[in-house]
Amino acid sequence: MNKRIKIIILIIAIIIFIAIIRLIILKINLENKSNKEEWNNEFYEANKNEVNYKDSVTVNELKEEMGIKADSDLYEVSKEYDGRKTLNIKPNILYKVAFAGIVKKSKPVFEEIDEIFNNEYPKKNGIWISEQAREHFLKLVNESTNTNTAYIIDEEGYLKVKEKNEKINEFDKKLENTINSNNTIIVDINSFDYDVDTVTGEIVEYPFEQLGDYIDIINNDNNDKIIVIIANKSKKYSSNDIFKEFIDNI
Repeated sequence: MNKRIKIIILIIAIIIFIAIIRLIILKINLENKSNKEEWNNEFYEANKNEVNYKDSVTVNELKEEMGIKADSDLYEVSKEYDGRKTLNIKPNILYKVAFAGIVKKSKPVFEEIDEIFNNEYPKKNGIWISEQAREHFLKLVNESTNTNTAYIIDEEGYLKVKEKNEKINEFDKKLENTINSNNTIIVDINSFDYDVDTVTGEIVEYPFEQLGDYIDIINNDNNDKIIVIIANKSKKYSSNDIFKEFIDNI
């Protein structure tokens, strides 16, 4: 048998071997998928009569099941990946609480969040910066090595382009697109923001900077969002990294 034939036989043997391995892997994956689906079906059948798995479970039923005593108006029913129902604080309440805390500069109470939101929420679209964060934020934007355009904050608190550079980059484009968008981005700078505890229903501080996060994002139902950027007083984190995180999430 000449060398060429040996090489051909070897190549065919390798191809067959690879095909067999792939078939074995495919069989294992199919079996695992089948087992997983069977387990999920069994799990659902075993639990479908529990309160958390009822199709039309109410907030009050889940509150009783979870031992929650807070006001029912705070909650909405959410569905987990396995079909289980749970309670979450309504997004619009979380949003109003976070905004009220920014404007008040201290922990708000539920009785005042609607009034603060209705009276103080920016009326225009774009990027609006809280009064206490404007100087810091403008420095963060203009001193970033990631931007080529010069920016200002107008009297109403909105970020605007001051002087457009011919060498506009992707960061500048994203900022400009957000400035001219139909949504409102609220920006604050702090070490924490205000949240609502799901179990107690109480307004609490959420110390996101202590957890190592650059920003915290609170989304509203209409695609507006609040972005709170870490104060970074200890200079522990790079300003450019913080700015990039902000840009990635506007």
